[in-house]
Amino acid sequence: MSAIILASMIALPVMWPAPADIMETSSIYSWTCSKLLGWHTRMMRDGVPLLIWGHEPFPGWGSFESVTIRSPLEAGLWGNGEWEIDFKSSRIPDSSYASGIGLLENTSFQNRYTAYLRRPLPADLLIDFSLSREDTLKNQRFVLGWDNIVLVGRGWQTTEDGYTLGSIWKPANFMTRLSFVHLNAGGRQWELLGSYSAQFGEVLFQTGAAGSLSDNEMQMVEGHMRLEFPFQGMTTILRTDITDSQDAFSLGGTAGLIARYGFLDVQAGAVLPPGSDISFIGIAGAGPAELNLSIDSDGIEGGLQTIFTTGSGYLHSGVSLKADTLRFAGTVMPSVGWGASGRIHGGVTWDLLNAHDHTSGTMDLKSLFTLGNFAFIFAIEDILDDYRSYTFGITWIFNDKPPRRAEEEEDGN
Repeated sequence: MSAIILASMIALPVMWPAPADIMETSSIYSWTCSKLLGWHTRMMRDGVPLLIWGHEPFPGWGSFESVTIRSPLEAGLWGNGEWEIDFKSSRIPDSSYASGIGLLENTSFQNRYTAYLRRPLPADLLIDFSLSREDTLKNQRFVLGWDNIVLVGRGWQTTEDGYTLGSIWKPANFMTRLSFVHLNAGGRQWELLGSYSAQFGEVLFQTGAAGSLSDNEMQMVEGHMRLEFPFQGMTTILRTDITDSQDAFSLGGTAGLIARYGFLDVQAGAVLPPGSDISFIGIAGAGPAELNLSIDSDGIEGGLQTIFTTGSGYLHSGVSLKADTLRFAGTVMPSVGWGASGRIHGGVTWDLLNAHDHTSGTMDLKSLFTLGNFAFIFAIEDILDDYRSYTFGITWIFNDKPPRRAEEEEDGN
């Protein structure tokens, strides 16, 4: 809990999935300004693009530990001058296993389920397997790791079916990934990605390149270089991004400063994603609140967001203004204790839009009863519409502790 409270006090939003997020994984981050405003966004897994070319949907609930939203200045090597949504993989436990299941029934047949298993195997092998279904989207993912070598596979079934199989090798400061990708809408392709990172005193240098080949034709080639170094008590970010997508060459870059003083966070810089127009961004964070602004040839747009989590519940919300469009989204979920270890949670998730003097939106009522790692969920979805539906079910997380030696038990007496 202390880590969650600390994360709520800085301007870098880090979110951990709650049991009710199995209803819609996007509710974890859809309230952030970058999503509300539709700014250029790149999706990552552990800092690396999920796909170099083509569409890959968001990971399923239970297949990641946390989500981090980074600005174009904070984004890592592969940020490409865009906002970055980075899904962090779960750590394989030191004990025998970590697993979880979830099953939600819905009166409109929008059922959800999830299951995952993470555990060490003989010969220093590590395995991570997960599957989930969110409305009509199905996800499967497996990871098999050994030392610095990781094999990863993922499949998804929706309007754009596909699967990927890849191997990752991470020796020292290098990282390489070779993947085979099959997209229902885009055929088969091979992808190769590599990067290098080094620290020279207080200067962090990163460089990388990637390419996607389909039917002996290059679909995408990209290269990146990023420098990070201190300047007058601040952090300077300089980066260069190059992309060549089906014979369309584009050059971009980012330059800016990040200053952090206690609970204050200020960022300012210029961003040019390859193939897009230049924009100037400004970010100011204080405590749990953050203000985001972007200035380009179309004018000024921006918003305010907050991530606040305590032992009595949480509030994650954002409001954005773009031209004549005002959008307000978020989740509020207060809770009270029940018995020795139980809690009762109740709240609402909303997404309201006002454009051209017309207001529309959606809203869900959610409730949870949690007892340790068990959660019972009941919700009323789309309460603003005539076709509202009811959802109920459970999530249950299992794990064990590392075995203790007999002499350790004796020392503890």
